[in-house]
Amino acid sequence: MQPVWEKETIATLVKEIDAPINILSNPGNAGGVPLSVRELQDLGVARLSLGSGLMKGTLALMKKVADELSEQGTYHILLDTLTPLPEAVKAYKLAIR
Repeated sequence: MQPVWEKETIATLVKEIDAPINILSNPGNAGGVPLSVRELQDLGVARLSLGSGLMKGTLALMKKVADELSEQGTYHILLDTLTPLPEAVKAYKLAIR
């Protein structure tokens, strides 16, 4: 099965298939920037999945933090990610439920 990224193709699938259409939005595999949530909603897509994209993003952030720490001895990228701190704490608490 071929990946589908083009607006026109997605619109055709939504129109022609008598079932909810789910889209796997994985920026690393799209060959570009995937359609926005609003664009997909406007096309009639029923469900959006990020697949492994969140994990890939997490690993990329970990590498950036490790590189900065190793090369510069600082952790500004990590601090920027945790700012504002109350929001980061709230996200952490939700994740460990």
